[in-house]
Amino acid sequence: MIHSIIIGIIFNQFFLFTDFRKEFGNSYLDALDFVKDNKTIILEVYQQYQIKGDIMISVLFPERIRYSIYKDYFETLALSTAYVEYGSKYVDFSIGDFQMKPSFIEKLDSILLIDSTLAHKYEILGLSQTDELLRRREIVRRLEDLHFQLIYSALFYDYCLHQFNLYRKDDKLLIYFLASAYNAGFNKSFERILSDGKKPYFPNGADFMLQQHVYADVSWYFFQLDYVLLFSSN
Repeated sequence: MIHSIIIGIIFNQFFLFTDFRKEFGNSYLDALDFVKDNKTIILEVYQQYQIKGDIMISVLFPERIRYSIYKDYFETLALSTAYVEYGSKYVDFSIGDFQMKPSFIEKLDSILLIDSTLAHKYEILGLSQTDELLRRREIVRRLEDLHFQLIYSALFYDYCLHQFNLYRKDDKLLIYFLASAYNAGFNKSFERILSDGKKPYFPNGADFMLQQHVYADVSWYFFQLDYVLLFSSN
């Protein structure tokens, strides 16, 4: 009851928001439950790697909504098998708690090969396999592991902060930029990432004909309305 009253008060202060709690219903609530149930490991990983956990979990939160909506599809074993066999150029799909794609991990791994500072900080992520099948099998294994997904998201955060000089940006710009980069791809210019991030393609993708939402709007909504309530005891 108290939680609902607080939500109502905060929501009235930001009345221009779409009410994503109402929009996504049980899928939004399921995502909240997931974050609440796993907040200990979330905080531990982000504290270990010294990144702003409130920002990064807000960036990832919409993916838990999408996971809840399409859970059966994302857990299809055939997709994992096909990726291991043929690679991300032929089969690239979202997997795991925060819907990371194999190609996303491959891009981050390529960064570790050329950035010695990040390679040292994220030594645990180094992929040593020379056999491509074994390497891709290891990527799938990691994507099915919440701990590894959180570490990869920390690496993503660190890389973007340095690459796009985001150190002095306020929380809103950070969330909007990182959410856009996470959802629409980070191997682009700063301007292109923000531009692509404004497109309302969440949660069904660009080919869906009916009205959708901006991914980053959902992240910002969660950050302002739910993050503090979920993590206030820490």
